[in-house]
Amino acid sequence: MPSAEISKSVEVVGWAEEQGRRDEMEDGFVFVDCFGDDVQSAYLAVYDGHGGRETVDFLAANLHEKLLAEMRKAKEVSVPDALTAAFKDADETLRDQLKVNQSGATACVVFQTREGGRASGGGGTSSEEGRVGGHRVLYCAHVGDTRAVLCHGGVAVRLTCRSDHKASDLLEARRVTERGGKVVNERVEGMLAITRAFGDAQLKTPNTSGDFVSNEPSIKRWELGETDAFVIIACDGLWDVMSDETAVDLVLSAVEQLSISLAVKIDGRDVADIACRMLVEEALARGTTDNVTVLIAFFNGQSSASASGSMPEHAMDRDGEEARLAPHPHQGAGRGGNATATGPLGGPVKETAVPGVERGKEGA
Repeated sequence: MPSAEISKSVEVVGWAEEQGRRDEMEDGFVFVDCFGDDVQSAYLAVYDGHGGRETVDFLAANLHEKLLAEMRKAKEVSVPDALTAAFKDADETLRDQLKVNQSGATACVVFQTREGGRASGGGGTSSEEGRVGGHRVLYCAHVGDTRAVLCHGGVAVRLTCRSDHKASDLLEARRVTERGGKVVNERVEGMLAITRAFGDAQLKTPNTSGDFVSNEPSIKRWELGETDAFVIIACDGLWDVMSDETAVDLVLSAVEQLSISLAVKIDGRDVADIACRMLVEEALARGTTDNVTVLIAFFNGQSSASASGSMPEHAMDRDGEEARLAPHPHQGAGRGGNATATGPLGGPVKETAVPGVERGKEGA
């Protein structure tokens, strides 16, 4: 079973996952190429479950479908509004219809599309030809500590928020207490370290002030430029033992080593496969106790990335805050959560196991 594939909407996408020391694999991931039959659009997501697989399995099968439904409801709906509505609908379905009350999951969705320009062959998300002109844009939406990091000019830029939606963050803790909840030992009601997630129904009993654990995603928009080489989406099994910069440097190192060692043009699928497996094996070598899942998408023909450049003007989060270059975050122990990948919307789900690879070297 391949662990990388050539994509119409991005250059190439790779994935890898490992159960690690956990008794159960509770992670999942989804890649939808040509999202909604639009060759310019792609949906990539990593889901990190806790308390069982029920929530992760539901998200892997349904969240991208709900996003597409929201985008088709109204012609002028914005991507952030559609993402927020899809997250809310998915979580409410888990709670009210499926009665899921034990498991939960964090999630990070990266949606690529093209904005501006003109439609060709009918336009919109139903067009095979997509759009002509304009610019490619990433929208990153997440709840919890599953993270997306972009390689911009060889530097790590975190697309997810700085707090990772943890109860240890003062602003997130304040939101919980303002809704009548308590933060005890940096956990919501003394139970959950994250403040935003799918599922966890015991912390979402409807009240006049809102749920203690929110399903509202933080959303950031990034206009892709020539120096944007790839994006890493991974669960905290990776990020708890590795900084953003180190992960980016390891991928760049893998690309460089392959370029030097091969006399012919390297196959992007090999690069994506090796880069993902390198990150997973490095996390295990560093002692992560969690499941580890990594998804990498390459852009601009840069599976031989060595780009450099400055921060684009259009890197803003939903509140208008400029995206900042990521420092080395604090490294600690892990938690976590089968890995799935889809082809075009409605296509078969594929599962992959990850063989061992040599350890990568510290890059930061």
